[in-house]
Amino acid sequence: MKTDKNFKLEESYEISPNDAAWLVYNFMKQPALCEIGSKEAIGGIIEKSTLMDPNKEDMLPFKGTMAWFCRNEDPNLELPKCFLAFEQGEYRPERVPGRPKKKTLLYSDKIILCDKPQITEKDILDLILDSNPVHKSEDKEIDVDTVRKLRTKFGKDPRGRKFNRYYCSFFENEGVINEEVKNLVKNADVEYIKYFFGYDNSHKKYFSSNRIRLILMGYNSNGLLFKNIDFREKSGLILQNSWPPPPPNTEEQT
Repeated sequence: MKTDKNFKLEESYEISPNDAAWLVYNFMKQPALCEIGSKEAIGGIIEKSTLMDPNKEDMLPFKGTMAWFCRNEDPNLELPKCFLAFEQGEYRPERVPGRPKKKTLLYSDKIILCDKPQITEKDILDLILDSNPVHKSEDKEIDVDTVRKLRTKFGKDPRGRKFNRYYCSFFENEGVINEEVKNLVKNADVEYIKYFFGYDNSHKKYFSSNRIRLILMGYNSNGLLFKNIDFREKSGLILQNSWPPPPPNTEEQT
């Protein structure tokens, strides 16, 4: 497999519950992003199958799940105000895609809000570890033209810098780098996946790519998956180090 000499995927997507809570809390600390998290969505709930490709197409160099950030400000569109649209695709190190390729993508209308007037990091930890039962429903289809219309970079910070350089987040899921996404989906104890929006400004590489970080978490409805675990330790139930970044790619499609 030929790869860009400057390109390197993270060796692991796993993070700890505390790290996940910090990222989501940091998202809510940004005034513009807090408006989104409290009134539109801080995350959502998807089916496990949405993260894997049932057709197993032979795509190179990296096969996986592409998640497109979408915001809907059109009252005539019966879609969530903020959500992710998922497709199975490929990621080439030398070029981050700027638009989805599949004719139809998948999304969920099961949206998570963080609408408390004042929150602490402990409140966020409680939110992301909540395991209340979720009603069963299949993720829905959305056409590619609508996703292209709604794709978003989440605006700009108070200094006028874009929160995201790219419209997407990508998790490699075919075991070229690791088996963590596949293991999460195949875990029989995991009934569904929650995703959350996080914010990371801890390194300059995030300013040159995406400060909005996507977190995937596996859940069941009895609340036992996170029982008796050390919240400081990395968990195969929580994945975050998606692509981009790194690297701070120099070429971007529109």
